[in-house]
Amino acid sequence: MDNYLLLPKALASAVFYGCFAGAVGALLARLWLGESDDAEPLRRQLRACAAACSAVMAAVLPVQLCLLTAAMLATTETAQVRAMLPEVLTGTHAGRVLVPAFALALLLLCITLVGPLWRRSGGVWASLGVAAALALVRSASGHASSDGDFTLREAVQSVHLASIAVWAGGVMVAGWLVLTKLKKHAALVTTFGRRLSATVTWALPLIVLSGTYNAWQGLGGAAEFHRKTLWSGLAHSQWGLLLSGKSALVGVALLLGLRNRWLLRGRETLSEADTASLVGSMRWEALVMAAILLVTGALANSPPAMGQ
Repeated sequence: MDNYLLLPKALASAVFYGCFAGAVGALLARLWLGESDDAEPLRRQLRACAAACSAVMAAVLPVQLCLLTAAMLATTETAQVRAMLPEVLTGTHAGRVLVPAFALALLLLCITLVGPLWRRSGGVWASLGVAAALALVRSASGHASSDGDFTLREAVQSVHLASIAVWAGGVMVAGWLVLTKLKKHAALVTTFGRRLSATVTWALPLIVLSGTYNAWQGLGGAAEFHRKTLWSGLAHSQWGLLLSGKSALVGVALLLGLRNRWLLRGRETLSEADTASLVGSMRWEALVMAAILLVTGALANSPPAMGQ
């Protein structure tokens, strides 16, 4: 039954991670745009994007509760699952974690919908603070919580979730929304692109370090970490194959990001041709980011290599 539910559980997780990244990306894009009058219509669209992502996160969490309950009961019988929901919600660690996550998603939605807060950088920073708290709460479920609460693994996982949301969310919102709308405003594109690049540059070391630590834990940690186990875990387990696929996609995204950084470097304002090239490249990077989040959802619902 758990294998039967793997796909819907992975999809639900991927939707959550994608919307979390989308909300963070929209909030950051609001800051990167500044207060230019030319960007006012885009700021309204970013607000709608952040609100929609927050609403979907709040909606998908009850779905995850239902899937969690079905997996525990080893049945998809609606009546049995519905009857067991209160006990799973209040009597299990995974269920209890969903409560503050749901509350934070709703809080993020409410703050985003308040116009005066959205128009002020202080309100946007407050929203990012709620998003950081959501990453912290989310890290208290899944593999990172196997050692208990308030552990190094949970702290590292929260850093990983937040930093990947900055990178993936910033790129997806830029590639599919912001740069598409601003491509006729070369100066705005240049300023926005540089701010995005600078922020991602700070996020990348955190992603690499936290991701390496998570991989090390998934492969058995210090007790099991040697060459034979490493190869076996990566090549002969579902978790290892997914991790290898995610690492390959991250490598592709890094190459695309380096190309975009090269386009922006040393140019006061991008030419029309360079702007078009940057927009096209950013769209491809955004697509790769979406794939990374999809694989992340599958990883979160697969047993670590050390358990296979």
